[in-house]
Amino acid sequence: MAGISGAPIAGMRAFDQVFLVLMDTYSVPGLALAVSRDGNKIIERGYGLLDRDDPGSQVTAQNSFRIASMSKPITAMALIRLLGQQVFTLDTQVYTLLSPTFALLPGKTLATGVAQITIRQLLQHSAGWSDVSYDPMFDVKNIAQNVTGTWPPPANQAQIIQTMWSQPLVNAPGSQYAYANFHYCLLGRVIEHFAGSYAGYVGEMILQAFGMNNTFIATHLLGDRRSGEAKYFPSPGGSQVNSVFAPGKVDEPYGGFDIENMDSHGGWVSSPVDLLAFMKGVFRSGVIDASIITGPGNTVPNPGVSGASYGLGWNVVPLSTGGLSYWHIGSLPGTASVMVRTQWPDGADVCWAAVMNISTGGLTGGAAAAGGVFVSVFGQQQHFAWRDGNGTIWDAWFGPADGVEPPATQCLPQSESVGTDQRATREQRSVRLRFRPATAFRLLGP
Repeated sequence: MAGISGAPIAGMRAFDQVFLVLMDTYSVPGLALAVSRDGNKIIERGYGLLDRDDPGSQVTAQNSFRIASMSKPITAMALIRLLGQQVFTLDTQVYTLLSPTFALLPGKTLATGVAQITIRQLLQHSAGWSDVSYDPMFDVKNIAQNVTGTWPPPANQAQIIQTMWSQPLVNAPGSQYAYANFHYCLLGRVIEHFAGSYAGYVGEMILQAFGMNNTFIATHLLGDRRSGEAKYFPSPGGSQVNSVFAPGKVDEPYGGFDIENMDSHGGWVSSPVDLLAFMKGVFRSGVIDASIITGPGNTVPNPGVSGASYGLGWNVVPLSTGGLSYWHIGSLPGTASVMVRTQWPDGADVCWAAVMNISTGGLTGGAAAAGGVFVSVFGQQQHFAWRDGNGTIWDAWFGPADGVEPPATQCLPQSESVGTDQRATREQRSVRLRFRPATAFRLLGP
C-alpha cells in the first residue's frame, strides 16, 4: 500500500482511499495534489513514491513533477507580462517578427496564411496548425535528417521552426480552434526575441514574482534529475522506444522525445504547491490583469469540451453562478497533470492541482483525462468528509458534473472520524468542498 504525506486529518481516510485504490489499479507510482481557498492552502497530499524503486522516496505536495502542457499557461502569462512593456501587441504578426532569426529553408515556399498569423492566434490555438494533423515536436529525428541530411543530433527549435514555415495550415488563421504544441514553441521564441532568454524571463517575471521555488525546465536524462523531482515511468507493459538522441532503445520518458526542445509548450517541472502559487499570482496578486485571458477577441470555442472556450493560455468554462472556471491539463510519456481555478458564488476562488509520474491509457484518454487520476474518480459518485485540526468540517464530493449533489455530512465530536453517510446542519459546517470535473469543481458556502 502506498504511503501518504500531508497533515493528518481525522476522517480523511476514505478520501485517501480513493486515490490509493486508483493508484494500485493503474500502477501509478506517485501522485501529489494541493487545494487552496482564497489563496490559502487547505489540502496538501502526497501518495506513493517519487521513485518506485526507492521505498524511502515518499511523495509530498512540495515535490516537482513534469507538468507537460500545463507549461502553456506559464508561457502565456509571461507573454502577457511582456505585453505590458508595449513592445508588441496581440496582433503583431509572428512571421515578420521571427523570420529574420528563423529563415525559411532554401527552396521552400511559405505556406499560405502563415504570414498573417498573430500572437493572439498562437495564444488561443487558432493559428492554423494542428497536432491532430502533425506535431513536429515529436518528429525531431526526421526533421534533422531533412534539414541537415544527418541524425543524430535531433532537430533543434530553429530547424523545427524553419521547417514549419512551409507546413500547410489545417485552418485559416483565426478561423477556429485547433490545439498545437508548435503554437507555443513559437511563443517561447517571441519572448526570447524581446527578452533574450525564455527561461530567464519566465524565471524572473513569473517564478520569482509568484514564489514558485520548485519549478524549473526539465532535462531529458535520468542522470540530470533534480533533488526532490519525481522519476518518470513508462506505461505498464509498454516497450522501450527508439531514442531521438542516438541509435538504441530507451524508456520513453528518458529519450523517447526531446523535452528540452519543448520548454515553452511542455517543458516545465513544478509541484502542486507551486502551481497553487502560480494561480494565486495570476488571479489574486494584481501583477497580471487576468481579465485579458477572456478579453474581447481573445477566446475561441473549444469543440472538444462541452461549453468551453480557449482563451490566452487557458481553457475557460462559464459557471452557473456567473463566474468562470479556468483550467489546463498536461500529459507526456511518464507524467500527467491538471490544474483548475474556479469561483465560489460569493466571489471566493478555489484552486487545485494534481500531478503524477506515469501516463497510462486508462487514465489519460479524452479531453479532460490527462489530469490522470481524476478521470476515473469523476466516473464515480462518492462522498467523504473530514474534520481538520481547527475543527472545520470539509465535505468532498466526487461525481459527474450533472450528478445530484449528496447531502452534507454530520458534524461529530472531534475524537470521531466523519463517515460517508451522515449529515450536518448548515450552522455546524464552516465550509463545504466539492470536487468535480474541471468544468464544475467549486467550493460551496456554508
